[in-house]
Amino acid sequence: MGYTVRLDIARRIVKIAFASRCDADEVTRAVTEARSAAVDGVLGIVYDMRSCEAGGITLTDIFWLPRQHPSLTAESVRRLRIAAVYPDHLEELAQFWETTARNVGIRARAFRDEDLALAWIADSGALA
Repeated sequence: MGYTVRLDIARRIVKIAFASRCDADEVTRAVTEARSAAVDGVLGIVYDMRSCEAGGITLTDIFWLPRQHPSLTAESVRRLRIAAVYPDHLEELAQFWETTARNVGIRARAFRDEDLALAWIADSGALA
């Protein structure tokens, strides 16, 4: 498996850290595991893409994922904030992911800085 899943109770997040090439199948499995790990009280999910190599996932894959993934169709999906932390070489994909996820009602943002991503998710606690 090219990623790890960790529930950070103190920060109230699920963190997925990718360790290699991130292809569509791997990302689909990670989304499933992240959603399964997001227990009551979790504010959001952080996908750490900084170790992903370029070329593993396409814009088409990203477009269809939030529209077809079974764990992203429930209304409860809209309660969590979802952040992606990305490296420079994945900026186009990250920005497209943010736009396409928001277009289907997912509260998503892409960040270059992990601390900003964590702060944005933590801020959602004030809204609950």
